[in-house]
Amino acid sequence: MSTIIVEFIPVFVYSGSEVMKMVRLKLEELMHERGMNPRQLSNLTGIRWNTVDDMAKNKAKHWSPDNINKIMAVLELTDISDLIEYKEEQEE
Repeated sequence: MSTIIVEFIPVFVYSGSEVMKMVRLKLEELMHERGMNPRQLSNLTGIRWNTVDDMAKNKAKHWSPDNINKIMAVLELTDISDLIEYKEEQEE
């Protein structure tokens, strides 16, 4: 298995209206597709479960490259776009 090295900085772009572009993880959807919860992914990756939970809910303030690599390896992802997306979000 090859190692994927990712250096990533979350980016928020505000357009001045109620809609903003946001970089977000698709982790919750990926875990759901695989029938996993944050504790199970935590056990497989060695990442603290509350960190996994925050990442899945897109509440984490940053994502370490090491954690992204572990998640991609365990979920057998080969393309970063399978895990990260850039989309519009409505402000609450």
